Amino acid sequence: MKRSILSLYFILQFAYLVNPGEVFAQNCNQNNLNIQSIDFYDTNGAPFDPDAEFDHGTEVDGQIFVTYGGSSTNAYSLHFSYDIYINGTFSESVVLCLFPGQNVIKGVPQYINDFTLNWGDRIEFRNIFMRWYTNSGNSECPTQEGSNAQCYANLDGFVVNTPLIVLPVAWHNISAASDTESKKVILNWSTLKEWETSHFELERSINGIENFTTIANIAALGWSSELTEYKYEDNQISNLDGLIYYRIKQVDLDGNFEYSQTFSIRLGDFDLTHRSWRFYPNPSTGNQLKIKLIDRKNYKDGPIHLTITSNHNMFKYTLKGGIDFYEADISPLISDLPNGLIILRVNWANKSESFKIIKK
Repeated sequence: MKRSILSLYFILQFAYLVNPGEVFAQNCNQNNLNIQSIDFYDTNGAPFDPDAEFDHGTEVDGQIFVTYGGSSTNAYSLHFSYDIYINGTFSESVVLCLFPGQNVIKGVPQYINDFTLNWGDRIEFRNIFMRWYTNSGNSECPTQEGSNAQCYANLDGFVVNTPLIVLPVAWHNISAASDTESKKVILNWSTLKEWETSHFELERSINGIENFTTIANIAALGWSSELTEYKYEDNQISNLDGLIYYRIKQVDLDGNFEYSQTFSIRLGDFDLTHRSWRFYPNPSTGNQLKIKLIDRKNYKDGPIHLTITSNHNMFKYTLKGGIDFYEADISPLISDLPNGLIILRVNWANKSESFKIIKK
């Protein structure tokens, strides 16, 4: 699921306390003047173009508009303050004097301030506090008791729709390496930044990119503006061959998700030092299956005996083999077998090896 531009948000969280040094009136929680919405506009005072695209980290300027509401009809000279947090870290406190000597205009977005941010930053407005006079006799905004006041302790906060693209994860590096001795694939990935990231789901697909399945769930750091590294060892590949594809599904706290690039690794060499034979492709699709000699030092001559077990049935076949044997198509031996797990045992001379094959 790819995020659309218009579905991304700045989360605004309001705490109960305001900036150090502010003095609260006892009637701080009155609601006769409130905030209906907060919106972000471009430098011309117009909503951002929904089709605007900026590179991650580009510095962007804009304007903040607030729509006021409530039952009050005589709120003058509005003292308005708030804290700004960027990517979860405190940035600055802002104190404004709005509508000096005038009644607060309600129901229509009102410009209050400019902002500058890096494209992709997460911006929070916390600790919003308002104080006002109930008459127009004073054009200076009140800062002390003796006036009406409103502070916000809304735990859910406001959600502000904006076209700014907030990337959930800034990927840094993704890699896969095979460990032939322990027969596993080591997956490493790192992020430069994370926003509201819940977890990563590792997905794997065998011999193609059409059948990804989840193999692991890794908790994410959640919020970070520093390099964060992750690692997972896939040790469920001892019976697999060929190209193995991986991708990482990054899931947000709200359930939205996006995928990393798809990357692959070839596992054909895992058994070279441990096995004499190889069956491929595995999984087998379209009734295609071959046996291949991969260690000629362990086979000199003679017949090759196969035992095939599938769905509680056992069948035995003998391949002629010989000194020049290298590879043979044995797909007719499994063509009538049902899809699912097939166990093949190879016996030759006084040696034996077993394999698990998936027929699809």
